[in-house]
Amino acid sequence: MYVTGIRAVQGIKAAMEAAGLKRTSRYAGAEVAGWIERNRMGSTGFSVRPLEDGRLHWHVVLSGKPHLRYSSHRQVSGEDAVTLHEPVAPEALFGRLRAVFAELGLSPHEMRVGGWQGMWDDDVDYDVVTDHPAWLEAYDPTNLAAEAECGVTLRAALVRPGRLDLEPPPFKSALPVYVVGGEVYLTRETVDALSKAAADHNREVGKLSGRSLRTMSMVRCSEAEVAEDGTFRYRAMGRYEPYETVGRPKTIVNAWGDEVTVWPAPQGMMHAVEPFAPAVPVLVDGGLHERLPFEIYDAQFGPAPWTPAVPSDGPRP
Repeated sequence: MYVTGIRAVQGIKAAMEAAGLKRTSRYAGAEVAGWIERNRMGSTGFSVRPLEDGRLHWHVVLSGKPHLRYSSHRQVSGEDAVTLHEPVAPEALFGRLRAVFAELGLSPHEMRVGGWQGMWDDDVDYDVVTDHPAWLEAYDPTNLAAEAECGVTLRAALVRPGRLDLEPPPFKSALPVYVVGGEVYLTRETVDALSKAAADHNREVGKLSGRSLRTMSMVRCSEAEVAEDGTFRYRAMGRYEPYETVGRPKTIVNAWGDEVTVWPAPQGMMHAVEPFAPAVPVLVDGGLHERLPFEIYDAQFGPAPWTPAVPSDGPRP
């Protein structure tokens, strides 16, 4: 069994956090991207790309201020002036990063500072070149999916931005979903969160005058709920008139043996993102968890270089 590219960078990110090398900023720039194209430019977050000689180029991000000294200087452009912050000798963290990679069986051949953010946050980027480990899948530019689209896997997802004729419930954080045979299903906690977000938004819209609506570009959003008959109803605000989609409940068994009732998500509504940090509780191993640690989430995909050994007669993770 090979480890996927996105799971590999998730494992490195989790190992960095365990070693105290955490990225704390909430700004964009540290997305978990997995495999990326060899010629990809711009911000690549936590990613890995193949090099022409068969080696791998890993890109990781961490917050520098807890570990590095910083210098500051003013930059003036016309009447505008900003204060920029620059890490002093960010190479000082090479040793700690090298140890993180070594724990996963990755021996760095090269390490470079890729850059840093000097104004909005304290992101510092590092580039690490290693050999291709035996446990990592081969790069396939035609298949960059986050995980295998088969079986039953717990994921996290964001609500996609609306199209011209549709505004989804305005929920900005990741929500738990299940991917079953390539299709996305919503948990009850996810439906409740979407329903509340939509109701709160529409209530505020209802207080505004027509002119205020135009000025603020606010419109009513789609509504989501589980009806009394157990069906999931999604009432979308169409361009000319509202319409409704209905999904019937389905019971699945997750990797931890829990029976979970789920509902099919409307086509294109949810976009899978970095997992193990859902904004609402998720059912795992018989109990609801507010936050799902990486080690527990990752166990559903099978063994990996960072998987802790579990006694054969011990409890399931």
